[in-house]
Amino acid sequence: MARRVLVAGAKPPRYERQGHGREALGPPRRRVDPHGEIIIKEAFDESRTTFDYDTQDYAYQEVQRLLDSAIVLLRHIDGAVDATYLAKGDHIYNGNRVQWLRFAWGMKALVLNHFTNKVGTYQSDSVIAAVDSSFKSNADDALLQYPGTSTDLQDYNFYGWSRNNIRSYRQTQFVVGLMNGTQFGGVVDPRMSRMLAPASDGQYRGVDPNLGGFGALTAAQQPFNFFGYAGTGGSGLPARYIFADRSKLPVMTYAELQFIKAEAALRKGDQATARTAYVNGISASIDFVNARNLDAGQTPTQITGTEKTAFLADTNIVPALGNLTRSHVMSQKFIALWGWGHNEIWMDMRRYHYEDRGPPTSTPTTRASWCSGSGRGTTRSTSGTRRDSPPSTPWIAIITRIRCGLPNGDALHETTPRSRGAALCRPARLLRQEHGPGAPARARSHGPHHVLQFWRERARGEFLRQRHEDDGDPVEERH
Repeated sequence: MARRVLVAGAKPPRYERQGHGREALGPPRRRVDPHGEIIIKEAFDESRTTFDYDTQDYAYQEVQRLLDSAIVLLRHIDGAVDATYLAKGDHIYNGNRVQWLRFAWGMKALVLNHFTNKVGTYQSDSVIAAVDSSFKSNADDALLQYPGTSTDLQDYNFYGWSRNNIRSYRQTQFVVGLMNGTQFGGVVDPRMSRMLAPASDGQYRGVDPNLGGFGALTAAQQPFNFFGYAGTGGSGLPARYIFADRSKLPVMTYAELQFIKAEAALRKGDQATARTAYVNGISASIDFVNARNLDAGQTPTQITGTEKTAFLADTNIVPALGNLTRSHVMSQKFIALWGWGHNEIWMDMRRYHYEDRGPPTSTPTTRASWCSGSGRGTTRSTSGTRRDSPPSTPWIAIITRIRCGLPNGDALHETTPRSRGAALCRPARLLRQEHGPGAPARARSHGPHHVLQFWRERARGEFLRQRHEDDGDPVEERH
């Protein structure tokens, strides 16, 4: 779900007090993350037919400037921010100034948290302060509502059955593994049966994107679609979670912001604050799932108070004070954003370099890391920090839309045995360059690769680890 907010109908000069936030929350911030350089300064110059691109740094500066301006203006309590005008076209907060102010602070926290790899720029305290000024509970969640009354379906949920955008899509084994006990000491997440779809045999499974289709899953093992039915079924039937025609879709949630706060607190070594925010995030996510399953009479039952209490009391989920890791936080944040927060999930994976790694086994040399092609026993290199020998424990590939390398399985990026060590450097460079200026048109036409993310096979895997934490190598990455 793109983080785009439209506040229409404001009259000058009130627009100056209400419109800055809209600009920051819309195109600049939404587009700079996936595209890098974008057009800002000349975007609305009607005299031009060609445009100069602005740098990613400038785009982020402009986003922060607009957010800061919006925060200053939305703080006015002198009547200059008119709720009547603000409410025109506002389908989220109906002109509520305080909630828009909190939203702006939440967006500021989100943007500041993107700078974790920027040495000297990222500040945990600033992120935490912004979160504390933002949403106070799920009541502040920014939700887009879909009444589902128009004959052209334009006011129907994009993910709903009627819009026919995702009928043939299926959940992957990645999210199932996060929730079925595989990665958290055997603890089954009560949200799984309320968010995901079972197979006809009642079990929850995900597809392996590397295999194509359902792979080796039998008909009885194949997961239903997101609406909860076989094939592309679901017409006129109750759906599941956020996939009903009238489900409300979030732009930003209290749970998401609490996980951002937990991550920031861990970075400064404040375990107590991190743990509190982490628990708040999981609790709010559970409540969010319950609320969304009531939006349009969806089929899943409500998560009971007993289920919620037991889940939060399990130390595999919420460890004792002092034992919380970033793996806990990022795993639970992924679950909370699954299905709607795609851009932010991708941003998190980029910030942590698409990998989960144990302690270094040798002194780092050239930059390359381990990438599994389609399962155990094969590796392929991507950006990262190479070790002279592969990780001592096995890895499994868990999520990607296509194989690592060209979609058609070019021999250039076919499997590389783990034993080849330094030979991994060359494929790494080629993989990174194949969409550059000198890349063949066939390769460029497929768009960027979906690089595999790793999950270490252990009782409760460490989800993500930042590269320079492993080896002390400062990373200057594009956010």
